Amino acid sequence: VGNRKNINICDKENIENMGKYLSKNTVKIFNKDFEKSYDLIEKGDFIYIDPPYYPLKENSFTGYTKDGFTQEDHDRLINLCKKIDKKGAKFMLSNHNCDYIKNHFKEEQFKIIQISVARTLNGNKKDRKANVKNELIIINY
Repeated sequence: VGNRKNINICDKENIENMGKYLSKNTVKIFNKDFEKSYDLIEKGDFIYIDPPYYPLKENSFTGYTKDGFTQEDHDRLINLCKKIDKKGAKFMLSNHNCDYIKNHFKEEQFKIIQISVARTLNGNKKDRKANVKNELIIINY
């Protein structure tokens, strides 16, 4: 991947050890619509949420599924975060640094942390360069 030297992304021993860990502990992985996971969340749980980021421009990437991740999906996710908070579970949400996201987490129980992240992804290889972006981490703890 990329131009790094000595990358070993298929470390058999590490993959087998992760498999053993995941099968012997209380880690649960689900493949379903995020709202359907709510009933599985218990008070005291920690949930990390890394959705397709809110689009900053019309051609922003949101295509993890054939339908993309729509404005309605972002609204559903924001509502889910607030329900998780009321349930007494902790969450961490990452997203773009934009007013839309910030304006939906103004309540005092939410902390908005701005971080700088270097990105080198671009669909056009010629345009790939280190780009520092400000992103948000939103937590309720």
